[in-house]
Amino acid sequence: MSRQWLRAWKLEAAGKTFSGDLRVVFVCKSWIVGVPNNGTFTLYNLNKDSAASIQSLAKSGGGGTVTFSAGYRDNIGVIFSGKVIQVNLGKANATDTTTTIYATSDDTTHNIAHVNTTLKAGSTGLDIYNTLLKASPGMQAGNIPTQALQALKYPRSVTMFGPVRHFFRTLATSVGGDFHYDAINPQIHITQKNDPGKGSPIVLNSDTGMVGLPAQTGSGINVRCLLNPAIQKNSIVQIDQKSIQRITPFLTIGSPTSLQNLNEPGFSQFRGDISADGTYRVLSVEDVGDSRGDPWFTQANCLAVGGNATESQTRQGTV
Repeated sequence: MSRQWLRAWKLEAAGKTFSGDLRVVFVCKSWIVGVPNNGTFTLYNLNKDSAASIQSLAKSGGGGTVTFSAGYRDNIGVIFSGKVIQVNLGKANATDTTTTIYATSDDTTHNIAHVNTTLKAGSTGLDIYNTLLKASPGMQAGNIPTQALQALKYPRSVTMFGPVRHFFRTLATSVGGDFHYDAINPQIHITQKNDPGKGSPIVLNSDTGMVGLPAQTGSGINVRCLLNPAIQKNSIVQIDQKSIQRITPFLTIGSPTSLQNLNEPGFSQFRGDISADGTYRVLSVEDVGDSRGDPWFTQANCLAVGGNATESQTRQGTV
């Protein structure tokens, strides 16, 4: 395992590379559901020329790109790449200036791209995926369940008119999955809910950088570790299930829920499955850092491989 010391980062924008002794504060978020990934980066005390060149990326509707890498000297990697949406120049205090970059990946596809076509009878889900991809400027094919899409056949012609994201979502649901945008490359993936994940398991414990204890939530297992660029959407992590803190059940009569049979004591919240072998697939990632502060973490929400995002409502005993 690489050593986790001596923080390292690099931001590339406007033909310039920023790193080293500059202070950067950042938050990068990505999800395995079909919403654009985003990143916010604040650079402190840039010279006027550098700040102006970065600000020019957001003029005339944006279009400039930013690529951000972070980690440690022995383990640094790209964690975000996307289009600059806005740049704010400001001050943190009386002496320190700030240049804040707001960026997102694939917002053009998500917000603007439309499809207007009809596919002939007998078309497959793969035909629909490729058609939607062509209607998404600059996007490339990602990891998709090819066999499942080919097996999805439409006996009648298929008419599509509207935002491509709606049809990507419907197509992904048809094969039991979610569509999502890559956080680094201009790709659109479809990941089935029973997907085994990618890569070798990344072991997370106190010796490998896990911070605090993982916790069971209504959407899975949340875990925090020292910033690790290898942890991305659909990565596999290994967590000792004995260290997972279980969710706290609702015990209040009349707890706010639309499910009437839960309005009594003894029922728990929905809760993510805990894997018997400690293997989990990453559903969302949030990387946060301050090169001159305490935060330098990767926070992941994970799902037990082969498990469910939420268990069925079960009684936890009587009170």
